[in-house]
Amino acid sequence: MDNPLVSICIVTYNQEKYIYNCVMSALLQAKDVAVEILIGDDSSNDGTTAIIAELAQRYPELIRHFHHKTNLGVGQNYKFLLNIARGKYIANLDGDDYWLPGKLIKQLALIEGNDNIQAVYTNALCCNESGAIVKIFTGKHPTTIDLRYLIEKCNFLPNSSMLYRSEHKVFFMNLAYDLIDYRLHLHIAEHGTLGYINLPFVVYRENSVGSMCADKGEKVRELLWEATSLTLTRLSNKWLSLKTSANFLSRVLLHVVKTQKHALFLHWWQVVTNSIPNNRLFLIIMISWYACRKILLFIANRICVKLCNCMRIINIR
Repeated sequence: MDNPLVSICIVTYNQEKYIYNCVMSALLQAKDVAVEILIGDDSSNDGTTAIIAELAQRYPELIRHFHHKTNLGVGQNYKFLLNIARGKYIANLDGDDYWLPGKLIKQLALIEGNDNIQAVYTNALCCNESGAIVKIFTGKHPTTIDLRYLIEKCNFLPNSSMLYRSEHKVFFMNLAYDLIDYRLHLHIAEHGTLGYINLPFVVYRENSVGSMCADKGEKVRELLWEATSLTLTRLSNKWLSLKTSANFLSRVLLHVVKTQKHALFLHWWQVVTNSIPNNRLFLIIMISWYACRKILLFIANRICVKLCNCMRIINIR
């Protein structure tokens, strides 16, 4: 594609079980939108490279396959793709996720002609290793999101749903340190509003082999808090800092309950309260409220998914 409107950036490493569906879901978007599909194959040593090469041979006008001789890591691999992306917009797609039909055209309808909207996200469905849908990624959110809302709610935006204006890629390419997608979301929100579509157009694979969240969970948490605390320092709002800190620690608390790694909560309690001083008693109350709310939402989410699955089985019969 000589003049793509959207550059789809796919980073992958040893994802032979998922990469075919991932790339094919991107190709389906080409029916509605002028796209180029850039695939950074980070020195895969399983069947991933062969699958991508075959698809690139079948669709040479749409797919550009880059097989790195040495492993660059997720961040450098993504920077490589951004450097060659030609589209007016950049769309992220992780190699273990896939899109549903109509995603890009729906997002473009929201961002085109609205100069204040800098990026558009959608909700997602979460599937397990076998591909079965297990939950909805997040709840309902406003159709336009500002920085204050984003920082308080933490990282609820699916990275593989992200479509953003290409001028923001310079921010990421100039960073000399590790980056979590949340830092990019926050950066963009500092320059305008984010559009959000309350429908799932992405299927996100939970804890898949090779995913950063599965392999480097604590590193992800450190990067998440680093991005959060830097933004809170710039905003200098005590009430927002309290709510955001409580929300972050409630997520740590639920993880500790699940894993029984009790020292982890003490560690993060010290990190958060040292970096952002708060009323500690009120912070404990807020943490409890956020944790209870998350548990109730989780239960409601699972019930909703089970009901939908039951209805699908009944319809099939």
